[in-house]
Amino acid sequence: MTTAGRAARTLAAGSVALLLAACTTTSSSTGTSSSSTRTAAVCGGQQLKTINPGTLTVATFDPAYAPWFVGNEPGNGQGFESALAFRIGQQLGFDPRDVRWKRVPFGQIVGSGEKPFDLALAEVSITPQRTQVVDMSVSYAEVRHALLTYEGSPIDGGTTEAELRSARLGASEQTTSLAAIQQVLKPTTPAVAYPSIAKAGEALGAKQIDGVVADLPTATFLANTVLDNGVLVGRLDRPPERIGAVLPKGSSLTSCVNQAIGKLQDNGTLGRLHTQWLPQRDAVPVVPPPAQPSMPVPGSTETESMTPAPAPTDSVPADSPSGSAPSDSPSGPAPTDAPPAGSATAESESS
Repeated sequence: MTTAGRAARTLAAGSVALLLAACTTTSSSTGTSSSSTRTAAVCGGQQLKTINPGTLTVATFDPAYAPWFVGNEPGNGQGFESALAFRIGQQLGFDPRDVRWKRVPFGQIVGSGEKPFDLALAEVSITPQRTQVVDMSVSYAEVRHALLTYEGSPIDGGTTEAELRSARLGASEQTTSLAAIQQVLKPTTPAVAYPSIAKAGEALGAKQIDGVVADLPTATFLANTVLDNGVLVGRLDRPPERIGAVLPKGSSLTSCVNQAIGKLQDNGTLGRLHTQWLPQRDAVPVVPPPAQPSMPVPGSTETESMTPAPAPTDSVPADSPSGSAPSDSPSGPAPTDAPPAGSATAESESS
């Protein structure tokens, strides 16, 4: 583990201890208890029905990467989606200690069938196909797809359409990143689908493939932190996608979660989480680069002062704290800056 990684883990551990102490102090001073907090978990005047009564079970996959999570520990309240989950729970009336985390494969999160969770936060893009088999909340962020590779690969420094089409690429299965490879990059060799983005990253690190497509924040983290010689090639030339929480189809919690996210948007919490965990930094080139307008032939009727338009760029989230060894993280406290549960001034943006 790097020095930065140890520091981040130590900081997170310290935050956990402080938050637990704060929760204990709040409960004793106000005369509240865990059971009384649970009875506050209402929406629209009705008691919330969760998989495990009195607790909110939130799922994500393993490993959970920054900047969405930190240290592969969803329960520490660090990272955009970890922090957001606790704040959603808070809006629903759940004490931070009653928010439990569960690791679930991505395919099970977005596929049909029964779910072992109340909601899942796993960078899931909202698509018509998915909403046929699961409920999805209103969007809490927008992301773009990006391509990463390793130093010295066939596409390191070469981003022409022809070079990209000859590359062997991969992505996590059942993701829009996998579809984006075929729709935007259109390689001559079919893209490889991996069980998880971690497995795709391992294949790239072993040089079994030339590149991996993932959401831009995750691709940046992989290139800068996980891979020893990772290179961010650029973002794909397609509109950003909206991401939201996944709930079981027909869940009675869907409208409540939508209300919670709406309140976090209105009171500024969502914006502050974006500023904290998804800040913008250097511009990233588009891949493949857009076609440049052809220069006019001298003597033609076209103007000779035409100049090629510069390739559009986009911003990338700043480097996130490095991850550490995986952990089951069954439960955890609220984020370090979260107010006590039930507060009307809960801290409350999309990239």
